[in-house]
Amino acid sequence: MVIVIRGACSVGKTTVAREIVELLPGTAHVACATMLPWMSDATLTTLRRRGGEVFPDLLNTWLVATAQIFAKQEIQLVVDWHFPADAELRDLVGRLAECPLACRVFNLRCSPEEHLRRDQLRPVDEQVGSSGIEYFRTQGSWVDSPWGTDIDTTLLSPRNVAETILEAISGNGTSSWQGGPRREQMSNRANSATLRFLTELTRQTCGGQPLLASLRALQADFADQPLGAVVGELAGHIEQGSTLSGAMAKHPEVFSQAVLALVGAGETAGVLDHILTLIVECEWRYPGKVL
Repeated sequence: MVIVIRGACSVGKTTVAREIVELLPGTAHVACATMLPWMSDATLTTLRRRGGEVFPDLLNTWLVATAQIFAKQEIQLVVDWHFPADAELRDLVGRLAECPLACRVFNLRCSPEEHLRRDQLRPVDEQVGSSGIEYFRTQGSWVDSPWGTDIDTTLLSPRNVAETILEAISGNGTSSWQGGPRREQMSNRANSATLRFLTELTRQTCGGQPLLASLRALQADFADQPLGAVVGELAGHIEQGSTLSGAMAKHPEVFSQAVLALVGAGETAGVLDHILTLIVECEWRYPGKVL
């Protein structure tokens, strides 16, 4: 899959893309602004003067080739892209479908006040200022584009936005590019919280954090969610000497038989961190197959 994050300058595309890569194993971030080999302004101007289709075509050709190379290594791409026109995205998705690779598009927006605040955090030579922000908010075909999923990031941290995107992908396997243009609504699935929990548990255990410490940390992270109580009980059972699979088995409404079997096998073989990684990667790629 290729995840495209679209939006104006300073809205937070790059930060969100990197958060997704941190949260989701087997992903890599590509910034369209720096994806092509470095060229002087004169060379870029020459490319653009050769015709309106030349430069977008070059970007899409390069991006599809990059996606194919990474796909062979089972790595998905997260692309942050300034504000490509619908025609460019339609062309990109069509090329990816021939590979075949799925594509999901997300449009990041925020209030003018928050946009200006974020812009002022950038290096001075990269700031666009209030006039630039107003232009990006009101000009260009992408502003009223019917494609992709809109996310208002005004009150969300980059991590929150990344989690929202991953939840949308796991909760709705249908691309917004199938069946013609339409605005998607954020959808929820019963096991999306479970997937977020397993993703975080995998990240912590693979980073060397002991299992119990990881569970206690996640108990705090999920404290305001229904899953928080379940995570707390898991930690309690582990403290009493239970295995993780044994603790999970007490919550069949949360953890499927497939997860229990895989976790149990990982514990027996002493490769729990690898098994957790396998579960998470499989579920993100093939929603509903494991959880």
